[in-house]
Amino acid sequence: MPPRAAPELLAPAGDRECLAAAIANGADAVYFGLDHGFTAPPAHGIAIGVVLLRPDSEGTVMITSAAANAAPSIDPRYLSDESGHDLDVLTRGVHTALAVLRRSPLAEHLVGLHEPTAVDGASIEAFVRGRAETVYHPVGTCRMGTDLADSVVDDGFRVHGIDRCWVADASVLPQPTRGNTAAPTMLLAELASDSIRRELGTSAGRRASERRTQPAADAAPQRR
Repeated sequence: MPPRAAPELLAPAGDRECLAAAIANGADAVYFGLDHGFTAPPAHGIAIGVVLLRPDSEGTVMITSAAANAAPSIDPRYLSDESGHDLDVLTRGVHTALAVLRRSPLAEHLVGLHEPTAVDGASIEAFVRGRAETVYHPVGTCRMGTDLADSVVDDGFRVHGIDRCWVADASVLPQPTRGNTAAPTMLLAELASDSIRRELGTSAGRRASERRTQPAADAAPQRR
């Protein structure tokens, strides 16, 4: 039987995953390296990434100017949920990862711990607060819904209050998916394309019918 983590370290089903990766000295390690892969690891080793799949914290993306090319203000607000759920799940995840690293067969191949540098409860919590970051699957900045105060697009991907403007990407998802956002985004694109084609096709047909039934105001006079 493989070693199992203590029950108190387990997260609710579906809330967290732990991904392991081998790290080569000087190689890129985007997900579990340092500074999103911009800093090379100091030595060969093993990294375990603790991933919170369904965070309760919500960030913001705000416009900063009327200029279309102006950079937005992005505040992810990691670990900001009032319940403390996100911090709790990630903290327990780090404890679980450390427990795995201490056990055979990995323990026989490791000579030290790069980070966290201390493993008591307060130190692990501080480590999580200082190192929490994105793994590039944000959603919800153009949330789909019927409440105009809390959503950007309706169930047809139409932006509220703007004619002939649609959004069809991961930003319309009301909540994060527990898996990678690539497949859901492809599905959204398929649904949106069908919806947009139907809407544009109906509108185009109606406009063509109206043109055919209207008298030609500038028709040239005919000779007898």
